[in-house]
Amino acid sequence: KFFDISDEELSSFYAYLVDKGLFRVTVEKDRYLPCSTTYLADYHMPVIYGKIYGSLSDMLMVFNDLGKAFQLYQTSRASIDIEISFRKSIGEVCPIFMTLLSVECSKDIFGKVSEQYRHIALMNIMTSIIYYTMLDEYHEYVYSNDKIIYKERCEEWKRLESVYMPWRNYEDSKFFTSGAGWAIDAQAVLYPFQHIDYVIASITALRLLEEWKKDRSASINKLIRLCRIKENLEHGLYTEAVLDSPFDEKSVELASSVIKEYLE
Repeated sequence: KFFDISDEELSSFYAYLVDKGLFRVTVEKDRYLPCSTTYLADYHMPVIYGKIYGSLSDMLMVFNDLGKAFQLYQTSRASIDIEISFRKSIGEVCPIFMTLLSVECSKDIFGKVSEQYRHIALMNIMTSIIYYTMLDEYHEYVYSNDKIIYKERCEEWKRLESVYMPWRNYEDSKFFTSGAGWAIDAQAVLYPFQHIDYVIASITALRLLEEWKKDRSASINKLIRLCRIKENLEHGLYTEAVLDSPFDEKSVELASSVIKEYLE
């Protein structure tokens, strides 16, 4: 039903998955395997598989993986090397956009529990944007000051938490109130400067959704163009896809307004 009401191109994509037996997600009460997407290089086909309980959180994963599969599907049709094309700043746009589409169509898909699904999906996107932006600023501080000691890292982490996540309340935990949380956060320690791509992709996906509301075909065509860009154009790839740059302050404000509209 989602694909019938969202877009003709997406509907054709889903029909392709079903016809080829590439959508292998089943609902089972006694077995669980998180929804995942892989790519069959020899056949140039994406496959979505999993055994889920059918909860709203499970459905959120399904739509996310449908977005991943759509990106791989479009990339393979353009004969682009998958490893080269699946740069995070591009590869994350489709999953986030597909999730946002599921929010936009949630009443038709989930009926009485549509508000619950919308809340789960939007909270996931919003908190991720906030957290990953904080991580990027923390990494910039750490790698710009290579002689800082443990205590200084803690002080900066504590400051950033108060700015980006003031709702966090650690009560009597001396470890977390001291700002030491970064030390047990794998993403803060092991993966510097990787998460801002998700933020860039989120802004792009939100802007695409706003355009989708006005012109579905144009929005999907821009998404497909983004998937099929062969050259590694870095920040210029958005211009190449005829998309507003997510690095423009105006784009951030407009993307924020999309979420605000849902919340109101």
